[in-house]
Amino acid sequence: MKKIEDISTTFVWEGREVTAWGDCDYDTHEVDLGPEGHRKHCFVHVPCDMSISRLQVAHGDKDIENPDKNLLQLAERLLLEEADAKIMYATA
Repeated sequence: MKKIEDISTTFVWEGREVTAWGDCDYDTHEVDLGPEGHRKHCFVHVPCDMSISRLQVAHGDKDIENPDKNLLQLAERLLLEEADAKIMYATA
């Protein structure tokens, strides 16, 4: 497994600006994109099995204690999107 540390994103939840951060653990698998040119195949590593660890959410400088389940799900989804973008940018 590979890891991206300290991913963060800011979004609005119930009219308040919330910041979420955490680490992303992921694996990759190799995909053959097919021939490129004369008898040459192009391979890429695609992220899969992504998960967020150490998820924390805060409003301003204060951590949100006992955050709503829906807030955590949204924060996790947005952090996974941010991690995916970082991985794709790094491999482009």
